[in-house]
Amino acid sequence: MKLQNLLNNVLPKGHQFELFHLQSNPCEIVPIITPKKTNNREGKKLNLTTVKTQHFFALSYNKKYVLALEIYVYVTLTHLSGSSTQGKNAFSSAERLIFVSKADTNGYCDIRFSAKKVTKAILEYLIAIDPNYYLTKVKPLERKYNKKDKEIFIIGEDKLQKNLRKLSRKGLNEKKVIFNKSNYYLKLHYSGEFVTKISIFTRPANHYLFTGSGKNKKKHSLTGIQLMKWWLSIVDSVVTEKFDKQRSLKTCLRVPGEDPLRVRRYFTNLNCPKWECGDIFSDNPSSLAAFNIPLFPDDPKSRFLHQLVEENRIKNTTLKTFWFELQERQEFKLSVLVSVIGVEGYTDKVPTFHSVQTNETIIATSLKQFTYLKNYVTAEEYDTEEGAFESYYNIRDYLNNKLKKSMLTLSGNEAFPLKDSNAVKVNLTSNLAITVLKPRKKVKI
Repeated sequence: MKLQNLLNNVLPKGHQFELFHLQSNPCEIVPIITPKKTNNREGKKLNLTTVKTQHFFALSYNKKYVLALEIYVYVTLTHLSGSSTQGKNAFSSAERLIFVSKADTNGYCDIRFSAKKVTKAILEYLIAIDPNYYLTKVKPLERKYNKKDKEIFIIGEDKLQKNLRKLSRKGLNEKKVIFNKSNYYLKLHYSGEFVTKISIFTRPANHYLFTGSGKNKKKHSLTGIQLMKWWLSIVDSVVTEKFDKQRSLKTCLRVPGEDPLRVRRYFTNLNCPKWECGDIFSDNPSSLAAFNIPLFPDDPKSRFLHQLVEENRIKNTTLKTFWFELQERQEFKLSVLVSVIGVEGYTDKVPTFHSVQTNETIIATSLKQFTYLKNYVTAEEYDTEEGAFESYYNIRDYLNNKLKKSMLTLSGNEAFPLKDSNAVKVNLTSNLAITVLKPRKKVKI
C-alpha cells in the first residue's frame, strides 16, 4: 500500500498535488508513561524500551502548501521478566501508539478538496506500516563506548581540553580509523502482534501549523463541537475499516466537564458500536495519573502533569482528580469544547504491513535537519498567500539543491462531488502569480 496511491484516490480528478513527507530518525526515549512497579518481591519497575519517530506531512497545490499534519509514532516494547537483553526474542509484548499532534489548513488552495479524506488516508498509511520498520535502526538513549572508542571519538561528556587532544592526535595520525556506524545503533525486533493505539486531543484554534492563517477569510475554521465530530468521523471510519472488531477493541471519547449522557449523543451517527465515554489510558479512576497519562509533546495533559510535579502532588493525584482539575485549567475555560479521542486494538493485516517507500519519504539525517526542514513550513507567516508560496519554494529548492530529491507528485483520481460539507471551501477565482506579490516586509534571518 503506497502513500501515493492512497492520496491519489482521495484528491480531485484531473488535478496534480505534491506531498512533502518528512520523517525523523527513530530514537530511543524514556517511556512516555511512568512504568508501574511489578508485583515481584524486589518491587522493580517494568522494563520498557520506547522508540519515537516523528512524521510531518505537507500537501501543496499550485506551488502553495495548503494542508499539514504533525504525527508521532511511539513503539513500546516490554522486556521479558528477568531479561535485560534487547535481542529478537527478548520482549513479551509490544504496542504502537499514533499520536496526532497537530493538523491545519490555511485556505489558500485554488480548488476544493477534502481535508478529511486526505487526513484519513494518511492515518491509514501509518497504520499499515510494519512497526518493526521503526526498530531496525534506532538511536539509543545513551551510547556505550568501549575504551578504544573513547580514545578516538569526540564525546560530549568529555571535557573540552580532552576532546581537543583527540583532534590533535587525529591530525597527526595518517592512518584512517575505520568503524562501522551500525554498531552504534540499536537493532530491535518483535515477532508477535502489536497492539495499536491512536490518541488525538481536539481543540479549535486560529492556527496550529500555518502561523497567521486565521487572518485569511477563506480559511474554513471549525468550532469545538465541529472539530470533535470531524475527528470522530475520521477515527470511526479508520476503526471500522482497518481494525479487527472480533478481538479486544476500545474506542473512547472523553470531554472534560461534559456529562456522560450528553457525550453519548455524539456516537449516534458513528458506525462502530463500541464507542464509550472515557479514555484508553485506564478504566480505574482511583489509579494514579502519573502511571497512566502519557507525556506527549506540546499537549495540555502533559503540561498539567508537569505542574503536578512542581506542586509536589504527582504522587497522590488520581485519574478522577486529574480529569476534574484539568477542565478548570485556563486553556479549557474559554467556552470552547475540547476532547480526547482514543482507540486501542489490533489492526487487520489485510493488506499486509509494508515498509516506508524511500521515494515517498524524506528521512532526515539528524534531528537538527528534521527541525530545519519542518520550520521552512511551520515558521513561515501565512497571513497572506505569499507565505504559502515561499514555504513551498524553500522546501523545493532545498530538496533539489541539497538532497537531490523532490516532493512526491500526486495525480487526483476521485470525481469530486459538487457539494461536499467536508471539503475545504475556497474562492475558485483566486489565481495569483508569484511575480505579482509584494516584497516581504519581514527580513528573514
